[in-house]
Amino acid sequence: MKFSEKLVQLRKQNKLSQEQLADMLDVSRQAVSKWESGTTYPEMDKLLTMCKLFKCSLDELTNDEISTRDFGEKKKSNFIIDALDMIAKTFEMFRAMNIKQVISCVLSMLLLYFILWFLFIPINKIIDLGNEIIYFFGPARLFFSVVWAFLIKGAYLVVATVIFIYIFKVRYLDRFEYVPKSIKTNDKKDNDNEDVVIKETREEKVQPQVIYYRESKTNNFFKTFSNLAIIFIKALFILLLIPFIIAFLVLFAILIVDIILMFNGVIYIGIFLGIIFGIILDYIIIELGYDFLFNRKVALKRIFIMFIVGLAGFGIAIGSSIYEISTTKYIEEAPVSASDTATHIVKMTDGLLFSTYGSYAYDDKIHYEADESLTDEVQIIIHYNADFTSNNVILSDRQYKGLEHYMIGSWETSSNGFQKIWMDFIINDLKHHQIHDYDRLYWVDITIKTSQGNINKLKENLKKYYDREEEYYANINLETELENSRNAYEDLEEKYNELSNEKEELTEELNNTTINYNSCEQKVIDYEEKIEEYKNKINNLIEE
Repeated sequence: MKFSEKLVQLRKQNKLSQEQLADMLDVSRQAVSKWESGTTYPEMDKLLTMCKLFKCSLDELTNDEISTRDFGEKKKSNFIIDALDMIAKTFEMFRAMNIKQVISCVLSMLLLYFILWFLFIPINKIIDLGNEIIYFFGPARLFFSVVWAFLIKGAYLVVATVIFIYIFKVRYLDRFEYVPKSIKTNDKKDNDNEDVVIKETREEKVQPQVIYYRESKTNNFFKTFSNLAIIFIKALFILLLIPFIIAFLVLFAILIVDIILMFNGVIYIGIFLGIIFGIILDYIIIELGYDFLFNRKVALKRIFIMFIVGLAGFGIAIGSSIYEISTTKYIEEAPVSASDTATHIVKMTDGLLFSTYGSYAYDDKIHYEADESLTDEVQIIIHYNADFTSNNVILSDRQYKGLEHYMIGSWETSSNGFQKIWMDFIINDLKHHQIHDYDRLYWVDITIKTSQGNINKLKENLKKYYDREEEYYANINLETELENSRNAYEDLEEKYNELSNEKEELTEELNNTTINYNSCEQKVIDYEEKIEEYKNKINNLIEE
């Protein structure tokens, strides 16, 4: 068989038109037509491409003594090789597909899987029907039941697998081809004048395999289903990207703040590098999401290099930050001492007492100082930072009989204090890699001046106050416990009544059951007497 005849037969066997074959070989349709008519002969690179496309050797394709039928019959099917070839072709096909085609393929095959799974329901009915028949086999029914279920399920599994693979092959794999494509370095694209019988020597540069995927014409159902699924997946992906986009903007804002601090002398290299490489890693995720949403080709090499660099840099940043933070000293003092003083005078009485209140209220901050010249009054001297807190001596709303309770305390004045801490203290401390206890800026130092006798009286009144407070809260706790106990008792009483009602219902049901049992027992006795009577009559008849 001549080459031209073989080419026609092989092209038709592979269900290709002249135009499709020309596209795969990177030539014009007229060139393929001339080859099939025997007018011209293809070049060597085209012959090698056709050998891979038609899965035959060069000798089988060009030797006129061998027909396509002959070398087609010599090829014997090998199940393992065919299976491996199908797996390899599936892998190459998914590599050639774009994201939309992959999603469409996966969803279509998932839909087929669920249809086959749904069709397994009547198979279970067949198995149950067989088990009802096998039930009459006696002791061997268990063995036959297992064999029956194995045969039916195995047969359906084989049939379903064959259907699944066949539909996948026909719908997708049969529409997929890949061939090597060569580029000529010294001539323009093939045209009709290139196909000459004379063999020419040309320098060629062979590219790696170029994969062709001919997308199948799906019906409206699959197309609509795939489009809806793609829209849903992309919408979900947008929601997942929103936190990374926000983090990207926040990291840039933090970077600007960090740069400003560096110009002010606050230098932490680890934190700076962490922000930079964090931005790089976040950008990689956003770019991958953008490529997925808009079906762009992913620059895998660049993304991989950026990811490795970002990951390594982020690790270095973490190590540097740990070292820099570990060298930062914590000083358990306020960055500045109290610089403002306020004095309050209160008339001394027998029931007078003082305690603290506010954000940092501790009575151990009250210092007593004896001054025998102060017998009728008490001086309260408060040392504080006016930029951060206020000072007050107020009459308490919780008074006990015989006691006059005043409260000494402080409260944050405004947000100006926080701004001052940030601008004056934190930045200055970070320059020297140290941190103070900034809460102490809101502390107050209280000194009470009066005679020693009055001091003893004040302390005694304070102890009375706390004793009454303890008694007051103990009574509150006791009342709370009493109320809880009362509620628990009511709950138990309600459950007891419910159980009592259930007991009465069960007792009544038991009595009815006993009556029915006695009635049935009497009927059994009557039937036994009648049976005995019938036996005697039968015996008498036999004797007669």
